[in-house]
Parts: sequence; structure tokens; C-alpha cells
Amino acid sequence: MRSKRTYYSDKIAECGNSHKCLFRITKNLVGHKGEIILPSCSSDEHLANKFSDFFMRKITTIRDNIDKSQISNKRRCCDER
Repeated sequence: MRSKRTYYSDKIAECGNSHKCLFRITKNLVGHKGEIILPSCSSDEHLANKFSDFFMRKITTIRDNIDKSQISNKRRCCDER
């Protein structure tokens, strides 16, 4: 019977340069169960609304930054002429 050390050494060697594979082995070694931990909330609907609000704000921020970037690029382009 192979030792645990030999088993994992072989598994790591099989992964080569695959970060995904190495990460999966590491999670297994440290006993990560893959539980999904969500923030506490009064109801599932309230939690879903909080997630929705968060991502809507992110989208708005990204769009605003893109708009600002495009305006800035147009000004630089016009200033060079």
C-alpha cells in the first residue's frame, strides 16, 4: 500500500503546470469541503435583491468609467491635431 505522501507526490507530478489541477489537490489536502457560504439575510428574496443591487452598481460604475475614458481619449485625439 502506498503512503499518503507518495500518493500526493505522484498526483502533483501528474498535474505538471496545471494550476487548476494543483489547486484542486491543495483544496483536498487542507480539507476544503466546497461549502458555499452566503451572507446572512432575512430571506432568500432579500439576499437575491442585495446581489442584484451589487451587480447593478458594478455595471453602472463600469459604464461610467468607459464613458469617461472615451471622452478623455477624444479630447487627447483632438488636442493632437
